Amino acid sequence: MEQNNLLTQSDICLIQPSEQYQHEIMDFREEFLRNHETAYGTEQLTDAVSFEEWLKNVQRNEKKETAENGRPPSYEFMAIRKSDRRIVGMINVRYDLTEEMYRYLGHIGYCVRKSER
Repeated sequence: MEQNNLLTQSDICLIQPSEQYQHEIMDFREEFLRNHETAYGTEQLTDAVSFEEWLKNVQRNEKKETAENGRPPSYEFMAIRKSDRRIVGMINVRYDLTEEMYRYLGHIGYCVRKSER
């Protein structure tokens, strides 16, 4: 069983979102909406009006100078299974946190789609 876990872990890679993955990202989003779940660690993907708006927000929030007011800068990653290129989860890595953000928000936000749990 431990060997299977190692194989599964090595089959996952982290990739920053891009237009190339638009269909897969929106499919990921729809699964959360269908299940009435919040997709934590996705830069508010489920609330976005469009993919383009969401991607601009993700890119803007990478730098402290352009990050949304009151939010720490962060990098968004998709956890993609290499064997079928399916997004199994998303991870948001935050940096340059204030003391309060460090206590209540933390450096990492993430979610895993229900069908992959």
